[in-house]
Amino acid sequence: KDGPLQQLLSPSAETEVSAEATNRPKVFLDVSAGAACVPHVEKTKEGARAVMQREWGHGGEDAYFVKKVNIKRDDDGDGVDDTCVAFGVADGVYMWRQLGIDAGLYSRKLMGLCSDAFATVKTTEDDSFKPQKLLEAAYEGCTAE
Repeated sequence: KDGPLQQLLSPSAETEVSAEATNRPKVFLDVSAGAACVPHVEKTKEGARAVMQREWGHGGEDAYFVKKVNIKRDDDGDGVDDTCVAFGVADGVYMWRQLGIDAGLYSRKLMGLCSDAFATVKTTEDDSFKPQKLLEAAYEGCTAE
């Protein structure tokens, strides 16, 4: 009945994975992220152009963000600031157009609000640090307008 993905995403699985992760030794990763947008040739005929910046960009109906922030790591008690990176891509959003939604505007707004939500995170203990929470906050912001 429940496939592997549903089992992985269940609340009990999240608790188990979280408990297991707590017992693992800490590993700090160095992440470098880059992005580029090339709109589909049909979109350029409609006048769409790509915009690429360091922290955000869009091409056609797709959009991305890359955000770095200094966040306190309170989990080990030393309160040291770490540079943390979040990034996201809204791709494959064409179907929104069939619902009467400007897919390009929606994807740009969604990624912009994800970036804004990440910028407000102050510590890794903050639940809003999780990618799912960033996307939920962005979605709520998009649907509120």
